[in-house]
Amino acid sequence: MKTTKLFISLLLILFAVPSLAQDTYRQTLEQYVKTNPKLRDFASDKMKSALTMINPNILTGKSLEEGNELADRYLKEQLFNDLMDNMMPIMQKHITENELKEMNAILATPEGLDFTTNNMKWEEKMEKELLEVLTKGIGEINEGQTPAPLEVSKGISKSYQDKFTKYLEASKQMEGFKKDLELGGQNQLSQEVLDWVMKIAPTLFVNTAHGLLTEQNLDFATKLSDRQSYAHTMDAVNEIVSNPMVMGMQIITSYISWLKKQGASVVDLGL
Repeated sequence: MKTTKLFISLLLILFAVPSLAQDTYRQTLEQYVKTNPKLRDFASDKMKSALTMINPNILTGKSLEEGNELADRYLKEQLFNDLMDNMMPIMQKHITENELKEMNAILATPEGLDFTTNNMKWEEKMEKELLEVLTKGIGEINEGQTPAPLEVSKGISKSYQDKFTKYLEASKQMEGFKKDLELGGQNQLSQEVLDWVMKIAPTLFVNTAHGLLTEQNLDFATKLSDRQSYAHTMDAVNEIVSNPMVMGMQIITSYISWLKKQGASVVDLGL
């Protein structure tokens, strides 16, 4: 009898361990995502307009206002959980739980929090100015003109430029930027445009970073980029954000399932 109970206990432990491991990995991942603006805002920003757009095609018996209210509820109540479900397999493929914990611990330090806050401000400013420069420059190239070269802004010291260049190289920011650019252009940008953008990007980046990212921030980010845990995390993040259509369809499928659970009448789209 004791042997049987022991055998059953061992079976329960064996089946429980993978589940517990999944739970702890998810908790660690949730902590990382909540402190990572690029991942935290990826789905919510992209999906809000998408859900309100598809509502009239999938909801029956609901006004536009009621549909928008349901979409807002989903974004607030359920999106994060569905995002975690879709991200987990990709993250686990690239980075271990211990590596994620290391990243969380580093980013939770005063230096990490300061960098994360300032980096978010920089990315917001950089993306806005990048769009303006690209719109103007691409228009000029398409008209056969040569856009004026960008110059490093006055007041940016040689020390800052060197630290920023070192950070760009260590973090492989330019590689990621090129992939994002090619994805965003959906192979419709000419090689001439791509070459021009890649040429001006480092100058645009340092100009927009100055005054937001401090030299201390750059030193911190450069050291962070040298860690294997950072490289593995970025591999996972880049895979996630480089497949927006796949992630988007997964979220829409989850949204439709959620709507049904709320008692909403939904058209069968075959998803």
